[in-house]
Amino acid sequence: MAADTGAMLEVLCKTAQPTDFKEPFASYIANELGQDPGDFSGGVTTMTDLRKTVCVKRAESYEGSITALSKYYGLLLSASKRFPMAEGGRANLNFTWNEIYEQQGLFGKGKKSSCAVDFEKACVLFNLGAVHSQIGRGANLKTDEGQKSAIDNFQKAAAYFRRLKEFMEGSFGGRSPSADLEPGLLDAMSKTMLAQAQEALVSKGVAARMKNTLVAKLSMSAHSMFAEALSAAESRKELRQWIPLLKCKETYFLSVAQYRMSAAAGDTDNYGEQLSRLREAVTLGQKAAQLAAGTSMAPIAKIHNDKIRGGLETAEKDNKLIYNAMVPALSSLPAIVGQAVASSERPLPDFETDAIRGPDPFEKLLPFEVATGVSDYKIKQDTRTADIIDKLRQATRDTVSALGDMNLPAAIQVTEDPGTLPEALLNQGREIVDRGGPEELERLINSLESPRSKIREILEEAERLLSEEEAQDNEMRSKHGSRWTRTPSKDLTAQTRDEGQKMRSWLEKAADGDAKVKAKFEENKSGIVVLCKPAHELNEIIPKVSGTPMRTPSGRDSTGIEELKKLLTQLDQLRLERDSLEAEVQSTKDQDNIQDLLLQHTDGSVDQASLFAQQLSRYDDVEKRATDIVTKSMEVLTATQQANTVFVSGRDGAGGNQREGMIADLGLRYEAAVDLFNNLDEGTKFYGKLTTMCMKYKNKVTDFHEARRIEKQETLADLNKAIASTPSEQYATHNPAPPGRNFSSSSTGSMSNQGQIPQQNQIQPQSQMPPQSQPQQQQYQPAPAYPGPPHGAPPSNMYNQPQQPQYQNTPQYGQQTYTPQYSGYQQPAQPAQYAPQYGAPSQQHQGGIPSVVYGQQPQQQPQYQQYPAMNMPAPANNEWACIACSFFNSDLLPKCEMCDTPRPR
Repeated sequence: MAADTGAMLEVLCKTAQPTDFKEPFASYIANELGQDPGDFSGGVTTMTDLRKTVCVKRAESYEGSITALSKYYGLLLSASKRFPMAEGGRANLNFTWNEIYEQQGLFGKGKKSSCAVDFEKACVLFNLGAVHSQIGRGANLKTDEGQKSAIDNFQKAAAYFRRLKEFMEGSFGGRSPSADLEPGLLDAMSKTMLAQAQEALVSKGVAARMKNTLVAKLSMSAHSMFAEALSAAESRKELRQWIPLLKCKETYFLSVAQYRMSAAAGDTDNYGEQLSRLREAVTLGQKAAQLAAGTSMAPIAKIHNDKIRGGLETAEKDNKLIYNAMVPALSSLPAIVGQAVASSERPLPDFETDAIRGPDPFEKLLPFEVATGVSDYKIKQDTRTADIIDKLRQATRDTVSALGDMNLPAAIQVTEDPGTLPEALLNQGREIVDRGGPEELERLINSLESPRSKIREILEEAERLLSEEEAQDNEMRSKHGSRWTRTPSKDLTAQTRDEGQKMRSWLEKAADGDAKVKAKFEENKSGIVVLCKPAHELNEIIPKVSGTPMRTPSGRDSTGIEELKKLLTQLDQLRLERDSLEAEVQSTKDQDNIQDLLLQHTDGSVDQASLFAQQLSRYDDVEKRATDIVTKSMEVLTATQQANTVFVSGRDGAGGNQREGMIADLGLRYEAAVDLFNNLDEGTKFYGKLTTMCMKYKNKVTDFHEARRIEKQETLADLNKAIASTPSEQYATHNPAPPGRNFSSSSTGSMSNQGQIPQQNQIQPQSQMPPQSQPQQQQYQPAPAYPGPPHGAPPSNMYNQPQQPQYQNTPQYGQQTYTPQYSGYQQPAQPAQYAPQYGAPSQQHQGGIPSVVYGQQPQQQPQYQQYPAMNMPAPANNEWACIACSFFNSDLLPKCEMCDTPRPR
């Protein structure tokens, strides 16, 4: 609660009952998402530990608590996007917090619980505001650093309580699940913290010897803010202990404002106003001193009152003996206009940044429907953007082709300057030379063979491992019959093989694209070689011609060459606009991520089709602009063709056709070279991405192969042990073996919890132990992301960047960090270690598939190590130790927070 120790007020932090995220999160990840909880145990452990440190135990009033609370809140925001933490949610969590107030306004031990993560968020925000209020209260207002700390922390506290009030009104409709979080109470707290921030500003102004008028304005605003805080607090019986101090400060700062304005009047020799305001200041000061009785403001109010009374006596005497100034009524004087500097409108930190929260430990944890939705949206996104880009590129191809048919702009260049090579042609040649010329193109084409072969070898090795493991499993099943009860390999690897087949199909398409690129290079190679020659050699190769444009006697161009040049300039400008628009489409696509939007609607409140339409609407504007620019390009191209007809009919010197034809052909070779460089660059990136995907795929298959090998050895050991321990008279040839250790992963990277673990190692007679049906394996099989079409493939003739495959990275078997998790692997119980056990069959099922009890340990009882007794630390000066449970409680609490034991006298 709030306390009025010292001249400032603070808010006490709430405390929580312990909540362990580990078991509910691990169960949800394994059962609902089909992924391995161990991959996310680090983040879950951090959340649990942070909550114990700063929520279960009362947060201390120092910056470290702010850091820990902020990090926990950031992790809570990340987790709330992946786990359904709500009433009726599948992540079965319950958040319980102790109430600060009872309805009578005394400290109490009431508790409020909720499964809604919004309740947990609200309590953490409350504590952030409370800790800031405590740091501000503890600041030394006699030092500059202390004043700055108080100003900053009280403003932050006010901002937190104001934002929390808005959050409660929005998320809970004003119906708070806890009395501590009532919007009216939070409003009173926010206004009080804001008034105290303004109070600290007054202290800073006085210490900095600011002008009396400025200190008066600051004090007047402090008076107004304390008046608002008092009005809000008076309706809250929880804050009745604040009321005396708030009443005192409201009057006190009005007295300070009048006193400072009287001093300002005296500085300007306005002695009448000085006396009038000073009399009012003394009256208010006496009232403030009376209100301060019994509060921490009493000595401060007394010092202030004595000071201004002495000042009034001196001013009255001076005016009577010296100035004889008329003393106006206070109501006739200008009102003091406040200057509010403190504000609660500052934004809260972005808790989900790496600087506050750290890296998101749940970033790769996507619900299956979200992962599928992201993949489906990617296809629609690729189709939409490819249509726009292809429309732009087709306009460019049509323009280049039409200009090539008209020998433009070569015909104009030859006509205007028949003896000189066009500068544009020379620039094109230099550009290709700078990029490496035909030799670099040939090298890039040949360099694609190595990654292509490597990828093929990787996929073949993965396929070999899968086939080898399946053959071994079939051999064991054929040899042991019904005793070999683990899940067949073909049931586990079907989708994994499909994943490999998709990668193989992408490789084949890329190989076809490589062949087309190579054929295009061979077709244009000779022309590119000529284009890259030095200018003097190129001038010798290209045929020469003489000829000039036909003109009238007055010199007017009769061939329309000037109009044709203007149209060609327009076409060049339109091409630049198309290229720029294509880059904009690509940039928009790169930044377009629907994942967060899908995570916000995992409850099914909005169907994916609507979300897709909403997300794809961002391309509407750019698609319209693409249509407009293509239409404009075709209009200008038509006008160019008409102008060229006039140009051709008005030319003389027809012998220039060979020269202009060759120049136009070299221009086409330039376009082909640029396309080849772009295609090969995209192809290199494509193979790099695909190689990474295939390596992860192979690592996953390798881990699967190794885990199944270990599982096979242990299953054989259990089978042999069961057979050896069965008496001969009870042994039946076809008696089913005890359930084996089932490795039931979706593919290789995650282990399911559906496997069975025998409750006894000794096999029972057939008459006493009826065979049980094998439980269905629940598998999580994310489809691999499509890496985009290979180069040279329609419609865009360019690579799209491949998505990362939607399975978790698993370490190579043999690394020290590799700890495969699979059903039936029996681990010794560790009291202090998070090691969830999946798949233990419940004793309560009634036939059929046995129910699963999360965390059940089969067969053995945990053996705990005997630890030596530890010496408990002594409580701090502001704490007392409970005689029943030894919990350290705040000195303000009358009974123990943990067990309700009364405080010893």
